[in-house]
Amino acid sequence: MGAPRLRAPSVALGLLLGAVLGRLGPAEGSGRGGPGVLGQPSGVATERLCPAPCRCLRDLLDCSRQRLARLPESLPPWVARLDLSHNRLSFIKANSMSHLQNLREVKLNNNELETIPNLGPVSANITLLSLTDNMFIVTH
Repeated sequence: MGAPRLRAPSVALGLLLGAVLGRLGPAEGSGRGGPGVLGQPSGVATERLCPAPCRCLRDLLDCSRQRLARLPESLPPWVARLDLSHNRLSFIKANSMSHLQNLREVKLNNNELETIPNLGPVSANITLLSLTDNMFIVTH
């Protein structure tokens, strides 16, 4: 009689794992290049492509510590938080973020920026801009 009691919890655990793995799918949850965002229905997942070599989680596009000398080619329009810290960025083109209407936070710490970047029209929505440890040139 002990075996049937052990089987029920095992079956329940198997069903739970199957449901979780089925919801995430093989490409989702990896954060690299695959469509989707953790916990998003598959219909929404196709909108949430994550550009390589960045990682994505909800509204965060994390491109930190990738030795980037320039921004990734196509920043997805759903980004609200953008982490570009610990790279080799020396400048950012003003129009490169103009399509990011949801952008609220930008982290540019530990780059090689010489001037404070012009984020264009989206700068009006920015609530956090972090620029520590850059090589800003002060001119008089």
